[in-house]
Amino acid sequence: MIMKKNFHIDSKRQDIIQAATFLFATKGIDGTSMKSIGKAANVSDAAIYKHFASKKELLQLIYKKYNDYFTQMIDEIAQRKQPFRKSFQELIQLFFEAYVADQYGLMLLYQNHDYCTEIAINLRLPLTALSEFIQGGVDAGELPEQNPEVTATMIIGALTRLAIFSEIRALSASLDSLFPDIHKRLLNLVGLL
Repeated sequence: MIMKKNFHIDSKRQDIIQAATFLFATKGIDGTSMKSIGKAANVSDAAIYKHFASKKELLQLIYKKYNDYFTQMIDEIAQRKQPFRKSFQELIQLFFEAYVADQYGLMLLYQNHDYCTEIAINLRLPLTALSEFIQGGVDAGELPEQNPEVTATMIIGALTRLAIFSEIRALSASLDSLFPDIHKRLLNLVGLL
């Protein structure tokens, strides 16, 4: 019986996290209340506060989860002993697969909100990891001279905007069908075409 109870608690916690991720990403942080998260997760206010003391605590957990996931993905690709072009193409594919699996995490990471800024100050960010990865390509002579931080910002901006425009159905085609063009444009952005 204890296992069922723990499973139920873990399940409710996960439902709250999923609902909050969706709402933070689509409605914004200020546009999302704990009450709306509870309603979306189909749990009571008491259940939410049993797991999370505040909206800020919940956001911090979610933000850190996605930040660490994307940062680690970039760092792991950067450590591979292969040409930059191959690594970068793999990274584009992994970002795309991550978006398909959970489009809201990427959208959430780049919310312009004081809470996110507060959380991000103490974390290694995907922007930092991507900038260092690009600098490695420049240092190895595989990329032209460039400001890697600007290039990384443009890549992340393009990917997050694609996620947002896809979510609101502002694109004339699905991201699946646009992937070859997205891939080509990102290669061009770093100087590989």
